[in-house]
Amino acid sequence: MKRIFIIIAAALLTVGAQAQSNQYSNYLGLNIGGGLGNMAYSPDGGKQNIGLGFTTDVQFIHFFGKHFGFGLGLKYTQDHASAVYNTNYRSNNTYTHPANHYNYNPVYKFNNWTERQTMHIASLPIELFYRATLNDTWGFLAGLGLQFDVPLTASYETVKGTYTLGGYFPATNVEYYDLPSYGFTTYKAEEEGSVDMTKRGMSLVADLGLNHELSNHWGLYIGCYAGLGLSNLYNPNNHSKDFMVINDKDATAIDYNSTIASDRIDNLRIVNAGIKIGINFGWNSGELDNNNLDRTEIISNEYVNNGANPTETVAEDPAVAEENRCNALRMNDPDLRRAVSSIDADIAEAEQIANESGSTKAKTKIASAKAKANEAKNANKNGQYCKAYDLMNEAYGLLADSYAAIADKYADESGLQGARDAANDAATYAEASHKGGIEAAIAAKRIAKFKADQNKQNAAKTNDDYGYNYPSTGYTPANMTEIQKNIDLINTEVHFAYNSTVPLFDNNTDLALRALAAAMAADKNLKVMCVGHTDSIGSDAGNMTLGLRRADALKYVLVGYGAPASNVGTDTRGKTEPVAPNDTDKNRYLNRRAVIIKL
Repeated sequence: MKRIFIIIAAALLTVGAQAQSNQYSNYLGLNIGGGLGNMAYSPDGGKQNIGLGFTTDVQFIHFFGKHFGFGLGLKYTQDHASAVYNTNYRSNNTYTHPANHYNYNPVYKFNNWTERQTMHIASLPIELFYRATLNDTWGFLAGLGLQFDVPLTASYETVKGTYTLGGYFPATNVEYYDLPSYGFTTYKAEEEGSVDMTKRGMSLVADLGLNHELSNHWGLYIGCYAGLGLSNLYNPNNHSKDFMVINDKDATAIDYNSTIASDRIDNLRIVNAGIKIGINFGWNSGELDNNNLDRTEIISNEYVNNGANPTETVAEDPAVAEENRCNALRMNDPDLRRAVSSIDADIAEAEQIANESGSTKAKTKIASAKAKANEAKNANKNGQYCKAYDLMNEAYGLLADSYAAIADKYADESGLQGARDAANDAATYAEASHKGGIEAAIAAKRIAKFKADQNKQNAAKTNDDYGYNYPSTGYTPANMTEIQKNIDLINTEVHFAYNSTVPLFDNNTDLALRALAAAMAADKNLKVMCVGHTDSIGSDAGNMTLGLRRADALKYVLVGYGAPASNVGTDTRGKTEPVAPNDTDKNRYLNRRAVIIKL
C-alpha cells in the first residue's frame, strides 16, 4: 500500500501545475489508482481477509457529441487476499503409511495459519461514458461497462501460524499426533509457490470522477473506480486436491497447494474499488491552435480561421456547414469560456457603478447586456458555441456602452475639458468593442470603465484643467525619476491569463500607466517600447505571435490614455526570457507579462 501512495504522490507532483478543455471529442489517458483489490472467496474451515491492490490503465475515449462517448482500454491490476485457519480439519483423502502399511486420513490442527495470495490480471475494459461541464475548468465524467479479465499469474505465501499434522486410522478409530517418525509433528509457516490460473472471466466496471482543465489539450483526472467479477475464476478441473497433500512414498513429506489451488474453495471472484488519478490528452480533428491566431489589432480585429480550406466542397447546406464549422472552432475557445464564467460578476459590478452614477442610459445598456449574456449562456449550454460567442461579444460591448454613458454623465457634472475628452474616448472604445472579438470587447470595457472612474474623480475635485491626479506629489512630465518609477511598477504588475491578450493589473498600475501616458503626451521626445512575454506552454512560433499581441495590448492602453501612438513601439520575446521557472501555475502567470522599455 505504501508503494501505491508513493506512485500517486509522484503523479500529482508531475501533473499538478499543468491544464485542458472538457469538450474535446477524443481523449487518451493514463491512470493509476489503489484501494480494495480483493480475491473474494469463502474457504472451507477458515475465513478470508480482504486484500488491497492497485491498478493502472491506458484508455481511449471518443465522444460522439457533447455528453456521450465510448471508451476502450488496457488495464493491469494486482489483487490480494488472505485465508486464516484456526479449526481442525480431517482430509477425505486416504493414504497408506509406508512404515506400517495402515490406511489413514491426514488430520490438521491449525493455529492462526495464515496464507496470503496475490493475483496479476490483464483486462480489456469497454465502457459507455457520460460527461458534463461544471465550469470553465472542471468537468464531470462517469463510465459504466464490461471488462474482460485474463489472469496472468497467481502466487501464495504462508506468513504466520502453525499447524500440527496427525493421522486418523480407521482400523483403530484413533487419531495419532506427536509421532515425528510418522511425520506427525508441528510445522511453521514457511510455504510459498505459484498457482496455475487457466480460466478467463468478465467483470462489471464503473468509473466516476472529475476532469480538471490544465493547459491546452492536457487535463488531470481525479476519481474513483469499482469492479465486480461476474465470472468464477476457480477451475475445479485444475484444482481438485487438498491444500496439503501427503507424499505417498514419504509420510513426512507434504506438498502444499494453496487455498486457491485446492478443494477448500469452490468460487473465486475479483472485487475492486478505490481512487485513481491520471493525466489525459484531448484533441479534435483539424482543430485550430489559439496560439497561432493572427490578431495584431486589439480592438478592430477579425477572427481568422487559418485551419479552413476555402476550396473544400461540402455536400450539406452551406449555411449549416458554416455553422457547424464555427461551432467546432468555438467549442474550446478560451475567451468564450472565460466570458461565460465572469460575465455575471462583471454585470453586477457595472450595475453597482451605474446605480452610484444615476445614469439611466447606463442602466438600460446593462439590462440589455444581461439579456444577451443569458442568451449566450443558454446557447453555450446547448452546444451553439458560435452563437454564444457573438452574443457574449455583444454583452461586453453593451457593458462598454454603459461605462461610456457613466463617463458622459460625470463629464457633464464636472464641466472639465479633460473629463469631456475622457468621455469621448470611452465612447470611441465602446463603439470599437462591437467590431472585434470577445477579448477586444473586454479590453474596451475595461478602458471605458477606467475613463468612467476617472470622470467620477473629476466630478468630485479639480486638480487642473484636465482633472489629472498624479500618483506622486510633485510629479511633472519632465521628471525622469518619477517616469522610471512608474515604468518599474508597470513592469512588475501587468500580467495575462493563459492564452489571453487582455492585460490584468490593479488601480495603482492604472495610475502609473496614466501618468506615463500624460508624460509622453507632454514630452514628444519620450519614447518607449512595449515588449510581450509568454510562459513555456506551446510552440516557439505561437508564443512569439502571442507575445507580440500582448505588446500590442499594452500599447493600446497607453495610447488610449493619451500617449502618442508614433512614440510607442512593440516587440516580442515569446517564451525566451522567463522571470520565473515554468514549473507552477503561479510562476507561469508571472511569465505571462508585458513590460515597457524607455528608449
